[in-house]
Amino acid sequence: MKKLLLISMCLLTYTGANAQLDSVTVSPNPFKDTITVSCYLSDSSNVSFTVYEITGKLVLDTTIGKTIGEIETVLVVNGSQGLYLLSVTSDEGNKRLKLVKYRWSGVLDLLEQHVVIKGRSNEIIITGIEEGMVQVFSLNGNLINQQQISSNQTTISVKVIGMVIVTIKTEGGNISKKINLSEF
Repeated sequence: MKKLLLISMCLLTYTGANAQLDSVTVSPNPFKDTITVSCYLSDSSNVSFTVYEITGKLVLDTTIGKTIGEIETVLVVNGSQGLYLLSVTSDEGNKRLKLVKYRWSGVLDLLEQHVVIKGRSNEIIITGIEEGMVQVFSLNGNLINQQQISSNQTTISVKVIGMVIVTIKTEGGNISKKINLSEF
């Protein structure tokens, strides 16, 4: 059984008998050289991360031993700009994501340099963006809050403590950042 789900700029394909590999996220996407892959395993399992060029050429293959719960790993993807495929495989199933790699110093670089995303108890403060859409997701991919940005500083209220993923969508591209909202 296959299901397709479009999240931000990643296309996820669910396969496997039980397909219990939960909430795989990649940030940033598009990326320059490194990506952070986060996922959750409901049962103890070996996990492997494999990156291929769109032509099928193997670029990276790494395995993490038996683990359970939340996993976060940083992968360095060497190669030219273009489309790549990431395969995350565990005993629970397999998920594939399309990645876009860029080498130019363009709009996304400027966004990442000037945008500040800070989290504190029950709120996220974003500065450096005049216009766009902010979405806040739980680590399992549930939308917590969404708000239009219309000034240089925006405060978003959220009723959650812990790790969240903040995605900012603008005409120039998307920025995603994982932040920890802790109680003061």
